[in-house]
Amino acid sequence: MKISIKNINKCRKEIGIHISSEIMINEHNETLNLYLKHASIPGFRKGKAPAKVVESKYAKEIKEDIKERILPKYYQEAEKESDLKIVNIIEHSEVEFQSDNSAKFSVTVDITPEFKLPKYTNIPIKTSKKIVEDKDIDEQINNLLNQYSTYEIDDEKKIEQGDMGQISYKAYVEEKLLSELIPESKAIASGKDYWVSADEHAFIPGMGEAIIGLGKGDKKEIPISFPSSFMVKELIDIKATYHVEILSIKVKKTAELTKEFYDQIQVESEEKLREIFRDQLENQAINEELQEKHNQIVSYLIKKTKLDVPESVVQQQTRDIMYDLARQKMMGGLSQEDISNKQEELLLEAKDKALENVKLRFIGLAIAEEQEFTSSNSEIDQEISNIAIQQRKDPEVLRKEMIENNTFQSISDQIKFNKAMDYMVDNAKK
Repeated sequence: MKISIKNINKCRKEIGIHISSEIMINEHNETLNLYLKHASIPGFRKGKAPAKVVESKYAKEIKEDIKERILPKYYQEAEKESDLKIVNIIEHSEVEFQSDNSAKFSVTVDITPEFKLPKYTNIPIKTSKKIVEDKDIDEQINNLLNQYSTYEIDDEKKIEQGDMGQISYKAYVEEKLLSELIPESKAIASGKDYWVSADEHAFIPGMGEAIIGLGKGDKKEIPISFPSSFMVKELIDIKATYHVEILSIKVKKTAELTKEFYDQIQVESEEKLREIFRDQLENQAINEELQEKHNQIVSYLIKKTKLDVPESVVQQQTRDIMYDLARQKMMGGLSQEDISNKQEELLLEAKDKALENVKLRFIGLAIAEEQEFTSSNSEIDQEISNIAIQQRKDPEVLRKEMIENNTFQSISDQIKFNKAMDYMVDNAKK
């Protein structure tokens, strides 16, 4: 077998594979022997028909079987012989049989890029870990008490920040009903007996702050402008006037640090609660500082490294990021139609992120290889278990799936990449 390598670009090669007539005759004879054993020819017992008769009857099938057999077999041999670090097979040509009984075909592949690593020790980074103060813990406790707040009807008072008002409302745009002008507005345009929180979290933007100071029976005309981020796209940039009447008021009763409250959240005392929050905030500060170090190292590596990356890998990464972006947008309230309308914008964002991610991955893995970082079986098992917990799957089932869809190697690569990042953090110039 002979191979030739043609450069398509820095990361894409075409491997030409020529299989000699001697090898092809052996492949033909091996395939023919299989047909001789199992072929059914009228007038002959199974396995007893002459070779020429079998070969004549099944010539087309034998030829196709040889093609299917030699393509993966000799591609794998060519891959080893070429020493190329192949990341993706792009396409392959048909197997061509030559007049001298030899055969040839080609396989187009993307390979790991070759590039020069920048100096990756003493990378200058500047970070500062946040010092957790008592006021930060106080804020966490107040947030917790707010989460356990209750509401009680009190129609004798005026609405204050954080209370709730039960309202009836109808919206107009230049004296026309919003519901008639924009049918998609539905419950946003009019309603009765809706409870609105008197803060920035009201379901109609600006309504919550506008009802502060009103009492039961009060009426008010409230101008509302729908922002570009509003979940109902037909209402974006619409300016409407809401005619609102307050029907009832609920007063917010913030929870208090009592024995009953500690029992409810299963904490012994305020001291223990403060200790828990301090630990959480300090761990958060450590993680935020580490993330900032990672961000600065990533920025440095991308800026200092010149490399071309395989197009197919960027395309795969773009698809994954595009899917994640769309899912995040939908969770944020955008409809499938909204996503479709923003597809070009999302695609550009995904491509930029994908290109940076792919560059960073090759750089990190090259550093890991230079430092001879490895991934042990126990480390791989632990990582698979962590992913299985997140995906609520059995670790062995997940392992089998990853082997079948060729993503198992990515676990080992991620472990080595993480070790490279840790190495650069530990050896950074602080």
